[in-house]
Order: sequence, then C-alpha cells, then structure tokens
Amino acid sequence: MVEELGLTNVQTHHGRVEEMVDNSPFHRGAYDLCVGRSVAPLPKFCFWIKDLLKKEDGDANGRTEGKLVYIVGGEIEEMVSSKAKLNIPINSLIGKDGYSDKLALVFSESDVSAIAVESGEKKVRKGTQKVRNKPRRRKNNSKGSWDKRDSSVRKQRGYDNFERYN
Repeated sequence: MVEELGLTNVQTHHGRVEEMVDNSPFHRGAYDLCVGRSVAPLPKFCFWIKDLLKKEDGDANGRTEGKLVYIVGGEIEEMVSSKAKLNIPINSLIGKDGYSDKLALVFSESDVSAIAVESGEKKVRKGTQKVRNKPRRRKNNSKGSWDKRDSSVRKQRGYDNFERYN
C-alpha cells in the first residue's frame, strides 16, 4: 500500500508480531501504528504488541502514543469494546453497503497495555534451562488412559502355561 500510494516517509515491517519483540530490541516502542486482522483473540494480540507501540512522551518532544487498528468480525467482549477509541464499520470506510460485516477498532497504546494486562497472558521464555533437583510429580492421566507397563514384572495372563506360537 505504501508503494501504491507513493509514500516516502513510511517504513513497514511484515512479520509475525510474536517474534518481533523477542528477536530485536529495535522494535520496542518504535511503531506509531500497528494493524491486526483477527489473527488471534484481541486480548492476546494486545499482549503481543504492547511493547511495539510508541508510548506517549510528556517532554517537549510531544511524541504521541502509538495506535492499534484491529479489524474484527463477530461479537466483541465488553472489556475490549469499552476501551476502543473508535469503532467503525468497514462498510462506512469503503463507502459501500453490504461489502463487509467487520469493524475497524482503534485503540491507544495505553488501552492496548490495559487490555494486555487484563488478558492474563504470560510471556513464554524459550530456551530457558529447566530447574533440576525438583521432585518429579506424577502426572495425572486422563480417565481411561494407560500407565506405562513395568517390563520387569511378568504379565498376568490368567493362565500359567502360556507359550507363544512360533
């Protein structure tokens, strides 16, 4: 879209948002605008991008906080819809009725951070070492599952003179 419109003061990044913050500090707080399109539940998406959006700067620089534009269809949770600065039907953006039933929701960085906290999502650290010397807990098998058999004990077959056919 940037090329199509001939914009020269815009840089884009196309990639998976989950990987952007973890792989490069370059992305932290660097974006004025993030766009998402129903790739995950909105609270989870907010958790992923909360560190990417610019935070408001109270200095003389006057840096404004970043925004999220999220395109979504279906019902929206009250917790999320109450924080949207704008809630615009795609039809009204395009100027055509019946084109789409989706909405464009616009959130400020502070609202994205609030939704991320309320989501309950936790950061998963990849490659961290497991703590050893902890007593192993027996995992609870689901009903009807089988435990691994102890091969040192003879099988209970119900008869004593069992011989395999060779």
